[in-house]
Amino acid sequence: MSKPSLYVVAVSTSSGSALFGRRTYQLSVLNRRSKLLRLSWNGEVFDELEDSFVTFARDFDWVVWKNADGTMYVLNSGAFHAEFRDIKALRQAVEDNVLTIRSKIEIDNADEMIERCRVIVPMASKLKRVVEHGLLDTPVPTLKKYGEDRGIDVTWNGDAMVYENTIEKQWNILKLLDEDHTVGPVTGRTYDSPAKREIS
Repeated sequence: MSKPSLYVVAVSTSSGSALFGRRTYQLSVLNRRSKLLRLSWNGEVFDELEDSFVTFARDFDWVVWKNADGTMYVLNSGAFHAEFRDIKALRQAVEDNVLTIRSKIEIDNADEMIERCRVIVPMASKLKRVVEHGLLDTPVPTLKKYGEDRGIDVTWNGDAMVYENTIEKQWNILKLLDEDHTVGPVTGRTYDSPAKREIS
C-alpha cells in the first residue's frame, strides 16, 4: 500500500456536514514489514491486522463546514499550503520575490532567475520560502563562508550573487539563502535539508 498524501474524515449532522482534512507526511503506513505491533482490540482479545493501514493523527490541518456558505477553516497554514499550492499566485509573485531579495543582496542575471522560477513551480515555492524565512539579512561575507563550508556552489561577482541557469547550479542561490545544508549536532555531518519545519 502506498501512502496517500492526505485523508479526509466526513461528519454529517442535522445542521450540515463537515470535512476534516489532514496531510499524511508525518504519519506511517503499517504493513507486514513494519516493526510496530499491528493489533486491533475487539473488547475481549487482540487480533493481528492482516492488511496495510495508515495511522491517524489527533488533530487536523483544515476543516470545511459544508453549510450554506461552505466556510473553510485553515488550522495549519503550512501543511495546507504545502498540499494545495496556488500555482498561479506563486508564479505571479516570482518577480516581486526576486526584487525583495535584490533589495538586500544583488543578483546578476536576475531576469533569467525570474524566468526559470516561473517555469519550475517548486523553485517558485522555494523562492517564496526564502523571502519569508531565508538569510536575507545575513552579511555577504557570512553567506560566502557558509556556501564554501557547506558545499553550496554559488558564484559571486563582488557582493552580487550570479544566477547560473544550468541543471547543476540553477537551485544554488535558493539553497544558500534557505540554509539547505545543515550540520548534525551529534555527528557533525552536513545534511541536505531542503524541507524544514522550525520548532524553536
